[in-house]
Amino acid sequence: TVTTYWNQMSAKGTDGTDISTTLTTQGDILYRDGSGLARLGAGTSGYYLKTQGTGANPVWAEAGGGDYVKLASGTQTSAAGSLVIDGYFTSDYHVYKLFIVDWNPSSADHFAMRLNTGGSQNSNSVYRYNGVNIYKDSSSTSQGSTGGNWDNDRFRTAADDYNTTRGNGMEFTFYNPADTGDKDMFVDFSINWRRNDNATWQRGVGGFTTDFGTTAVTGVTIFPNGGNNQTVQHWALYGLKF
Repeated sequence: TVTTYWNQMSAKGTDGTDISTTLTTQGDILYRDGSGLARLGAGTSGYYLKTQGTGANPVWAEAGGGDYVKLASGTQTSAAGSLVIDGYFTSDYHVYKLFIVDWNPSSADHFAMRLNTGGSQNSNSVYRYNGVNIYKDSSSTSQGSTGGNWDNDRFRTAADDYNTTRGNGMEFTFYNPADTGDKDMFVDFSINWRRNDNATWQRGVGGFTTDFGTTAVTGVTIFPNGGNNQTVQHWALYGLKF
């Protein structure tokens, strides 16, 4: 206290936060909130760290914003009678997109699909479909044909058989498959395949009758129309929110 002979050289500062008491669990992240250091616990697997701008705290967010998300994918390299993609249609998404790369039947055959209800394919005569095929016979000649079915037990393509050794690419759109109200669901698709060594394009749209009632569609079953086996190089299913 005798300041004539002594000057203060240092002094204790403000107490800080004990980080070991703030971070308590594996995966915790440390950040500053409006008043001090804070803990952000580990988020859901596959989520990313999202900033919310100045004056807001970071959060975990679903990849892709949750509006257009890859839900599942796979292959079927061993020949089998069908491919079941089930359990992914929920009320979380209003529209679903299914892509298939290289669908090949063991023998020349048509592509067919049934919708799954309650975890298994619905084989009632409730499917309606209409479509058009367009292909080239030569450099100067184009061909077209229409086909469809009414109250059939499956969606299927028109009469032309798919090639067994060359890739057949497909894209499907399912509208409100998990809706349990009055059914207003359609399946919209486009397909490219080889027909007698000529590239063929098919465009189709289908739906089903009210015999489905208020039962939610949970998935799809894909198979060759003639009962053959098939392989699928790759498939992927995406969900889209509005």
